Amino acid sequence: MLVFGVPLWAESRQEQRFQKPIRDLQRSLNKKNPDEVLDLLIKNGNRSDLFELEALLRVYESEYSETLSGFLEDHIKPFEDELGRWIDLREAIGFSEKVEAPKEVLAFLKGKEEASREKLKKFLDGQNLIGKESGTSPLRQLEDALEETDWSKKKKDRKLVLKYFSKLLNEIAKNDYDMNLVEEGIHELRRDTRWIPIYLRSFNDLIKLDDRSFPEAKIRSEDPIFQSPYSKIPRAKDPVSFPILFPKLGFLAVNKAVEGLGKAKDMGRMETLLAHILFKTGVASSKTQANSFSKSLVKKHPDYVPVVQKASTLYRFLADKEHGLLTALRPLLKEQKDWKKQDCQAFLTALKKR
Repeated sequence: MLVFGVPLWAESRQEQRFQKPIRDLQRSLNKKNPDEVLDLLIKNGNRSDLFELEALLRVYESEYSETLSGFLEDHIKPFEDELGRWIDLREAIGFSEKVEAPKEVLAFLKGKEEASREKLKKFLDGQNLIGKESGTSPLRQLEDALEETDWSKKKKDRKLVLKYFSKLLNEIAKNDYDMNLVEEGIHELRRDTRWIPIYLRSFNDLIKLDDRSFPEAKIRSEDPIFQSPYSKIPRAKDPVSFPILFPKLGFLAVNKAVEGLGKAKDMGRMETLLAHILFKTGVASSKTQANSFSKSLVKKHPDYVPVVQKASTLYRFLADKEHGLLTALRPLLKEQKDWKKQDCQAFLTALKKR
């Protein structure tokens, strides 16, 4: 039996991990009206599904290149990029309304948002993503490729996922991010760090959040991050008996850092964007005046944070060589490479006795 072209019972765990994001995307894409599709992509939070597919393909594409090569760069990533650009413009309009930006700014942004919306519709149409069961849809082709893939057994799969997850943390810790730069520094750090919770959600049957104490997280029981929708991982219907362990408090701390970096990035981006628009529309007569006016507008936002100061504090929290969050998390993953199933179970049993 098929649901949206996806087998209810896939032959492998790897296939099953792809099912939910594909199914959720197709629920939105299967409408005939392109405008209805775009509204559903927002309403249903389908950008998260694209991120999950990206995470899965980042791990599996090179390992199973014969069947999976090209899906990430040719289809899933461009889809997420186009959807992301449109969402960013929608959020920029909302930001500008909150700070009571001049009407010329709002008119400019609404024009850009409408153009981006139309571009996204053309992209979806060109990729044959709109409408029911298109045989040439890349999502349909991905389903076929997943069925054709000769997946490895559970033990080898665990090692592969652990390898890529560890690699991600190592790359973030070793990179030199400049917090004085919004795009190449703050946004880059946030984007790279955000992959940690995305991986945890994408491999939820294989990764278990444990309740060990983790002082590096600096999370208190009353912290609002506990209530964030991004701090929830869907419960797997069939979790493995030999999972990759990850401290729950570490997961929450990563989410908190990503949230804070997002606020800093938004403030920095909007300061630059508003200055550009104020000058381009003639509201400001010079770039100096535009920059000054933009800064005053951004500071009116209820979530305003000093950009460089906030981002630098979070960068130290994540990457400090002695007490950083990633510094503490990396060895916890590294040591599991040599674990056997009984080592994992012994650790979990010891936690319950504390």
